[in-house]
Amino acid sequence: MTSWQMPRRALALPAFWFALTISTISTIPTINVQAQSKNDPDPHRGAPLNAFSLDYEYEDFDRNVESWQLLSAELSHRFGFGSVIARVNDAERFGSHGDQIELDAYPHLGKGTYAYLNVGHSNDGIFPKWRGGAEIYRNLPHSFEASVGFRRLLFSSSDVTLYTGSVGKYKGNYWISLRPYISSDNSGTSASGTITLRRYYVDADQYIGFDVGYGEGAAPDVTQQEITRLRNWSARVSTHWKVRPTVVLLGRIGYRDQEFQFAKRKSVYAGFGIEKRF
Repeated sequence: MTSWQMPRRALALPAFWFALTISTISTIPTINVQAQSKNDPDPHRGAPLNAFSLDYEYEDFDRNVESWQLLSAELSHRFGFGSVIARVNDAERFGSHGDQIELDAYPHLGKGTYAYLNVGHSNDGIFPKWRGGAEIYRNLPHSFEASVGFRRLLFSSSDVTLYTGSVGKYKGNYWISLRPYISSDNSGTSASGTITLRRYYVDADQYIGFDVGYGEGAAPDVTQQEITRLRNWSARVSTHWKVRPTVVLLGRIGYRDQEFQFAKRKSVYAGFGIEKRF
């Protein structure tokens, strides 16, 4: 028997929701997501004006690392200039507990142009003391979209700057996107990237997605203990589904393989959430 046993009870609910969604896909009608202009990075555009969501994620490791847990609650409101989202994150990592508050905004900058703004704070070591970011999105001809921006993570003993952007393409019911990260910290500069593919169904709230990532160095959700990461590759399958006009469920299952200077570790994780719009 290996030392790594998947926490079946912890993963059962998101795995069941994901399997149920997959099993019903063949009966769902589809739309042309390209024709309906789904390349808006603001997930809360459109009525109703408010949304409240809860999300839980559990991650289990193959080595002597305690399982991670993350619970997030967020409240959003759509103003005339765009959406503003307040979020509280509560986490258990490396045997320690921590909380973080964040504020996101998606202001409109003109036709076909949007921005993403983020600021966050925590007094607990498993999160950055301060984090911030900005990114500008632009719709382009022939159903392309592009963005450019950065993330800044300030820990108690080190800082990380991430330069990022994205290039995406819509084709019928599909969307594919490439997002690179160039990270700069005390140990130097490194690069990583993620490819995302989504298959949309009835509307933009109903899709199945697949992500693959590979590279070195930091990521936007990196912890202070992981800044020295040498290599990382990951894969994730996710689903986002509207079960009622104002209720959306989401789930994800993923795998990570990470290499550090003196150790390697692998993990599986699963998450699920619910959003109520009002």
